[in-house]
Amino acid sequence: MEISSIGYGTFKIKVQDFLNLKEQIIILEDNITDLDAVLILNPKDYVDNAFDNLRDNTVSDNHQLNVLYRRSSLEGGKAKLFVEHYLHLLERGPSTSHMKRIQVVEGRKSGDYRLYPGSQRRHAIYYMSTTNPIRSDISDLKRRKWKNSGYTTYDNEDVLILENFKNENKFIKLYVGIDSYKIYKIETDRSLFIYKKNSDGKLYLSYYRRIAEGVKDLSDGVIAKRKRMGLPLKYKIKKNYLHEVFVLGIETDKKKINVKSYGEDEDVADVKVEYNPEFWSNFNSPPDTKYYLKTKKDLEAIYGVPLETQFKYSSGK
Repeated sequence: MEISSIGYGTFKIKVQDFLNLKEQIIILEDNITDLDAVLILNPKDYVDNAFDNLRDNTVSDNHQLNVLYRRSSLEGGKAKLFVEHYLHLLERGPSTSHMKRIQVVEGRKSGDYRLYPGSQRRHAIYYMSTTNPIRSDISDLKRRKWKNSGYTTYDNEDVLILENFKNENKFIKLYVGIDSYKIYKIETDRSLFIYKKNSDGKLYLSYYRRIAEGVKDLSDGVIAKRKRMGLPLKYKIKKNYLHEVFVLGIETDKKKINVKSYGEDEDVADVKVEYNPEFWSNFNSPPDTKYYLKTKKDLEAIYGVPLETQFKYSSGK
């Protein structure tokens, strides 16, 4: 088992040795290094070089990503629906504009407590590629003004942090290797993309998170009901989506790639997939993030029903 993160030393341990530990806790140590004498280019030159080398620095042939996808639907800041899918994706990496194929293999969801369900025209993981800055208009990013905002390290390489601000609420940060020009991490005001190396040293997506925000007009019926109950009058409600993706594996052998289109043209909550308790009980889930824990807390607080019980009675065809 290998765990790495930008700015920290890589941690490696045999799985059995980890299971034998009395306290199964992993602590990453800061990777503080002094920079050798290096020629630091103009920030724009680093951005140009990163994009010019994007295809060579990433897995750019057909490959399969096996991922855990999670979406929380929030109304008024509280989670009202949670959907979890295990997916196979056919990809060609960030040197192309979008992923090629999506297959929902397994799925489950919580109780649906939304007042205003709504729906999207396709599986929301599709937007993981279309909202990625380096997969959209690269020429636009090259024209922008970039500044160096600091340094860090990743996988034994010194990394330059480059920033661009459209305004105080809109920004992009690129974490670029000083020697390789590899883009290890991308941050925006709403998204996070983290890449890792495969056995050949080429990058592929490891983790993705995005918050989509919106406002919904309340219906006349809901407004009238609030008035009768003496509640504060509200005519709009915040509707947010929180997306998280964990890439659990990559397959580059063309003979082993097997991705069949299924569920890609439906809203996440509407995909008809059989709930398989045995699959999920044996599934090696990633550590709980604060977003998942908040979602779980919100949903269980509505009627006091554990999330696992909601999966049992709400999932399935």
